[in-house]
Amino acid sequence: MNAPLTLENLLPLWLNAKEAEQKAIEHRRKLDRMIQDLMPRKDEGSISQDFGDYKVSVTYKLDRKIDTDRLRYDWEQLPPEVWGAVKWSASISMTEYRNRPAAEQALSPYITTKPASPSVTVELVAKDK
Repeated sequence: MNAPLTLENLLPLWLNAKEAEQKAIEHRRKLDRMIQDLMPRKDEGSISQDFGDYKVSVTYKLDRKIDTDRLRYDWEQLPPEVWGAVKWSASISMTEYRNRPAAEQALSPYITTKPASPSVTVELVAKDK
């Protein structure tokens, strides 16, 4: 007969699965690094090679971030022909949004809201005996 489905039964299984998942991720990342070490390198872009029945691709990327405050300050001094190379996007400060009574009414036509994926965290807490 199967045990009833309860949180008490599920939580140890969840912790074990989470630990196994973390170990699998670490192992796969180690293999990724080993593969990268055996492939040609470049600063940016992809390199692909065929090995028997396998095709291996390694993609190298560079993170580029703009100092938005500095750019705003200097914007008018930049040549107009470079303006198209910059994309501007707005983001919402939920703290300010919640603290300003008029914000929800004024901004709601511009905001799309949808549920995010729930997050589950389980910790094993030692019991005092």
